[in-house]
Amino acid sequence: MYDFPMKFSQGVIVAIFVLVGCDAKIGKDAGLPDVAIYPGAKITSNGENNGVIGANLEITDSPAKVIAFYAKELGVTPDPSGAGNLKGTKNGHDFTIIVTPAAGGKTAVTIVEPKH
Repeated sequence: MYDFPMKFSQGVIVAIFVLVGCDAKIGKDAGLPDVAIYPGAKITSNGENNGVIGANLEITDSPAKVIAFYAKELGVTPDPSGAGNLKGTKNGHDFTIIVTPAAGGKTAVTIVEPKH
């Protein structure tokens, strides 16, 4: 699995995928990670490059609620401190999901999936 530190800000991860290499796909030309998209989430960006696919989401629910959703989705136990860095496997796919508070009381989510 990829290990991305929490210092990466929303959008940076997908931007890195898009800027590295010439096979990059963004938006409607790229796929989405093979994990549930949080209900009511707005996909703010997505990209695919060099065997990695990623998406950034904007959600109006609290980070705690979003963390609980993705922890259940991946079958992992969330960090009791409330940190929103989740790693897990679902249906043979590895995921890193980063959940952070965003401006305006929203929640930002970055989903990264290496494609095998």
